[in-house]
Amino acid sequence: MLAVITLCALLSPVYFLDLSPAVTRILRLAAGTLAAVAFLVRLVHVLRRYRGAPGTQPGHPGRTRADS
Repeated sequence: MLAVITLCALLSPVYFLDLSPAVTRILRLAAGTLAAVAFLVRLVHVLRRYRGAPGTQPGHPGRTRADS
């Protein structure tokens, strides 16, 4: 979601202002780059925070007690 917001925030002047083609191209390039960076930052944040479901450990199939 952050990547989409970043992309929209940087591309909005392109659609609402009369800008030269060079400025439009620079804004589109910057928006795409920053949206990709925002996506990767969010992805790394989520993957680093995820450590597996709480209390799960590899078990032995068919055993119902932890000490068996």
